[in-house]
Amino acid sequence: MNPDHSMTGGLYPDADRVRSILCGEYSHYQTSDLTDRFFRWEEFHTTNLTIPATEEGNPPQVVLKYYSAAERDSLIRGKCQELYDATANPVDHIQRLDQQLSSYIQCEWRPQISLDDFVSGVVAVLQRLPSETTTLPDNLDNVPRPYFSDENKTSQSLLVNRCIPENVIRFAAYQVMVQAQDGFTDRELQDALNGTGELIHTCVTLEGEEVGDPVIWIVVRAYLWSFWQRARLLYLSCFLLQSMNRGFDHDSESAYWSRNFQVSPGLSLRAFTEESAALKKRPNMCGWMFELLRGDPKCTGLDFDLLHHRFSEAFRDKTPRCRADREAACSGNTWRDCLRFDRPEPANQTAHDQTTQHTPDNEERLVWNETSYLSVDGARAVSIGLTDQELKYCEASNRTMAISHVWIHGQGGRPDVGIHRCLHDRYVRLAKSLGCDSYWIDSACIPSDEELRREAIRYINDVFYKSKCVLVCDKDIMDLDASDLTTARQESLVAAVLFCDWNIRAWTMLEALKGRGHISILCKDNRIIEFADVLRHVCDYGRIDLAVFSLLLPHTISWRKEGMQKLKSEVFANDLPLEIVGSWLSHRPASREYDDVVIWSLCLGQQSQRARHPDQLWEKQSQVRTGFLMSSAPRLSTPGRSWAPSTTFAFSDDVNENTKGIHRPFDSSFTAIATVEPEGIWARWWVHEIEQGCLSKLLGYYKDSVATERERRMRRELGRVHKVLNLHGRYLALLRPMYLSVATRFDGVQQTQSYAKSGVLLAVCESEKKEEKAEPGNYRLRNSPSWKWIWRGVYEWPSDVDLPEFTLHHGLWIA
Repeated sequence: MNPDHSMTGGLYPDADRVRSILCGEYSHYQTSDLTDRFFRWEEFHTTNLTIPATEEGNPPQVVLKYYSAAERDSLIRGKCQELYDATANPVDHIQRLDQQLSSYIQCEWRPQISLDDFVSGVVAVLQRLPSETTTLPDNLDNVPRPYFSDENKTSQSLLVNRCIPENVIRFAAYQVMVQAQDGFTDRELQDALNGTGELIHTCVTLEGEEVGDPVIWIVVRAYLWSFWQRARLLYLSCFLLQSMNRGFDHDSESAYWSRNFQVSPGLSLRAFTEESAALKKRPNMCGWMFELLRGDPKCTGLDFDLLHHRFSEAFRDKTPRCRADREAACSGNTWRDCLRFDRPEPANQTAHDQTTQHTPDNEERLVWNETSYLSVDGARAVSIGLTDQELKYCEASNRTMAISHVWIHGQGGRPDVGIHRCLHDRYVRLAKSLGCDSYWIDSACIPSDEELRREAIRYINDVFYKSKCVLVCDKDIMDLDASDLTTARQESLVAAVLFCDWNIRAWTMLEALKGRGHISILCKDNRIIEFADVLRHVCDYGRIDLAVFSLLLPHTISWRKEGMQKLKSEVFANDLPLEIVGSWLSHRPASREYDDVVIWSLCLGQQSQRARHPDQLWEKQSQVRTGFLMSSAPRLSTPGRSWAPSTTFAFSDDVNENTKGIHRPFDSSFTAIATVEPEGIWARWWVHEIEQGCLSKLLGYYKDSVATERERRMRRELGRVHKVLNLHGRYLALLRPMYLSVATRFDGVQQTQSYAKSGVLLAVCESEKKEEKAEPGNYRLRNSPSWKWIWRGVYEWPSDVDLPEFTLHHGLWIA
């Protein structure tokens, strides 16, 4: 590993202790298949039940028994009490806590490397973790002094925060196995994370019920949190390793998410993440981009401190561009306040290469040779060899350097207007250095004429996929010195790409997605850096609390390695689901109306038959995941399409803020599939349906002394849904997606995955008719009688208000 200052503040594990732990679980029987390890968290959902032999001679049987909700609650409370008892006496409480928690995981390691290499690999991984976890907001004044390492009662001196739990060492060992054998089963680690989250949540509950001494619960929660947050980093790091080794796999997207649980009384994990993430935010960091980042469920539970530090190292003296006065960054309250998102393209494109001999005042522009352009069939690129005083063209090929840039940085334009001579000279030099014979840039290769523009856009997938290099030209990144690429500097490059203008536009995302196997970034003094090498280095040697943020750049991570040759000949294959691409585009605007739809269809491989209007896009779909529809994106008014998003961009001007915020769509791969028909969609949903007349009676009933306060609050919230969304139909329906995997279950009750910060996101529909022939819950065919519901929006139901009862409908039409 490259030892530089990027490792400052990392863990310093005891190698002898690591060896002692691993020796007890190390097997000298080595294998090359997926049985190279055994890692299992104690089951909180099921148990083995033995049925004794019968008098008729039937042998005893062992069956799987699912715990009831009451049985599970009792089991988990018992586990928390065991942890409490281990902590009650401060003498040796660390050892007892560690012994208790480590007993919940069973491990056996059968690596293809020696024990010495295994131990050194685990120590190296641990050294890349932060030395401290994010501090929970608990008052430590009443915690007895023996629980601290010194006289200062701070989180840093709390002994449980200074130790390395045995289970963290086991997670690090798992990562070493992923590195050595390149195999990863996320459910193994996910069970341990979810189980620990449930323990923390139950500790908060017991503390609120005044079971035991509250200061002991504070220590127990701090210990569990110190394990959980580091384990979460290692869990995501395994995904990053797998992406680097095998290529990006969209099937893993949903597995990045974390369940939401209470970390402290009155504070959820997501709310705590948002609060702690902002503590060290730099004044020149774009507020809106930061809001998108910290609100992304993939970032739930992460430590943002090093990300802020590396951003500061990259852009220490740079003034923000997201406000006109440039004195401070935008507030982050709305995307309309940020000029990086909501800024008209400048008419005067005056970018200049400072290394050239040309001066900006009198520099000539190279305009296109239209005859040369029209003489080329297929995708055009600027020919290095043919261009003289005019831009001459050749067919784009695997010897083309494709340039991806942002117009607001001044390199835009059109072929008939031309580009500055200094820019052309720069790209000629760079292309030659890469062994290319041509370069492609939209300002030289996409004409103003509408027909020619449509033709050029039709070939854009071809250009970027087949190109030898996709060169990212972002004004801020081009100011970064990449002459001495230490680990810390490469971490700063990752942070810079994450927050740069290039990463927040829709067109550049398409360009990166299609060329993600060969992306380079242009840095100071026209130095070209292969971004895949930066990601690889940070993944292998950088601090893990910075590296995992690379998972927010999936469009820059290379394609899956298997089947690559086949993909090369099937350039326009639909390799990503509609929902994945839609979620990536949900916060990336495009300047022209319906450009987002064009980009969406191009990302899906719809090259020759790409959609130009959202109606055309949905006409091509036969199905959609119901979870993807749970967003605040505006909808179509076309009959049968009230459910269909009219744009990928979720931040519409007409979003009803009273529904508690803007909600981006997520990839939703675990949710039920809706069949798309001309008349609407047909799918399974969890449904709560109520007649308007009954609702009016309920709203009057909440004053009745018979109703509990919890019932009254629930009914008032139902009334608020009706009022906020201005509903007029006779019937109201609240919908929740149906999840298809037990992996999405927390405590036996289905939770809704969404971008809701604390509550549950519900779809709201209305109708004039009630179904007559089929009872809710019964399976129905698509041609069965069903009333047609009209989609009216989404609503974030507060987490502190009970949900009404939902029934599973096996078939529901939304027109």
